Amino acid sequence: MTGRSPGARRALAAGLLLFIALLALGIVPRVLRRRELLADVGTRADGAPVVSVFEARRAANASQIELPGSVVGLHETQVYARTNGYMKRGLVEIGQRVRKGQLLGELETPEQDQEMSQSRAALAQAEAQLALTRTTLDRWEKLVPQGAATRQELDDKRGAFNVAKANADAVQANVHRLEELKRFARVTAPFAGVITARTVDVGALVSSGTTAGSRGLFSLAQIDSVRVFVNVPQTNVASIAPGLPADVAVQELGGVVFHGRVARSANALDPSTRTLLTQVEVANPSLKLLPGMYAQVRFRSTRASPPLLIPANALLIRADGPQVAVVRPDGRVHLQRVELGRDFGNEVEIASGLDDHAMVIVNPSDEVMEGAMVKASPIVRAKE
Repeated sequence: MTGRSPGARRALAAGLLLFIALLALGIVPRVLRRRELLADVGTRADGAPVVSVFEARRAANASQIELPGSVVGLHETQVYARTNGYMKRGLVEIGQRVRKGQLLGELETPEQDQEMSQSRAALAQAEAQLALTRTTLDRWEKLVPQGAATRQELDDKRGAFNVAKANADAVQANVHRLEELKRFARVTAPFAGVITARTVDVGALVSSGTTAGSRGLFSLAQIDSVRVFVNVPQTNVASIAPGLPADVAVQELGGVVFHGRVARSANALDPSTRTLLTQVEVANPSLKLLPGMYAQVRFRSTRASPPLLIPANALLIRADGPQVAVVRPDGRVHLQRVELGRDFGNEVEIASGLDDHAMVIVNPSDEVMEGAMVKASPIVRAKE
């Protein structure tokens, strides 16, 4: 060996290193496979596959749902004229707050004024005719006992008096009607609120609200308290009742939350959307909530019997309905059919079919079949 050249020794060393590398490549994978086999034999020493389980628990008693809603004033109306005329003056503008009974505008009613003059003249004539027939009746009532007039003539005079009285009453009623219409020339606010629209200017011809095609003079909304209308899905209808607290938020108002309560609901679902129209009343002293706003409404309720929650990946969707694989105390698998409630993404509600504290297999494999023996891994507990 000592007589070999340096090149031969280097070649021998390189061949030895190559042999060692090839030996390692063949032995190391075998060692790793052996270790995996030993680990698998350890886990299946009893012949049962290991599964991860989840202990089904009740959801929290307190529940909340968040739904979109639309803000409207507590009272909203259009103010119409009750008589025909011309807009003489308008005293308010949009955005102005007004009190109940405040004068909003005044109409000029020349035709009505003329009609009033005619009616008063007709009333004077009717009253004069009534006075004449009364005097005549009194005179004939004195003549009949003296035999100077017949009773038939007296009855005629009494009938003439009654007709004159009825005529005078009719004319008087017409005068009262016109006086009431004249008062309607002053347009006032029916309740306190904010003017949201003004549709006429000074000099515009105005028709009575009872006339076809007439339009309102002003729009008025009461917004110191507002109503928020929400369409509640059928799955949440059971938790909606008058008096239920509700929080209202509008994204554009930042983090301001307005507290209200459910005032009433339609007590009937819309058949096209399967939703319940619900009205929430909210105090709005700052007037930040405006009619027409889009809002988010959060309902908070306490459930007497909250549903069970399990991971969504524990569900088995079969042709005969959703199921879960439950590990019984004896270690055997039972495929239990369940009815689902709401889906929260990672978790789902179980409406029925599952017992409290049932051990549900998470991510069940093909080995998980009815009656199969399994070994449960440490329990993944539900969030309290």
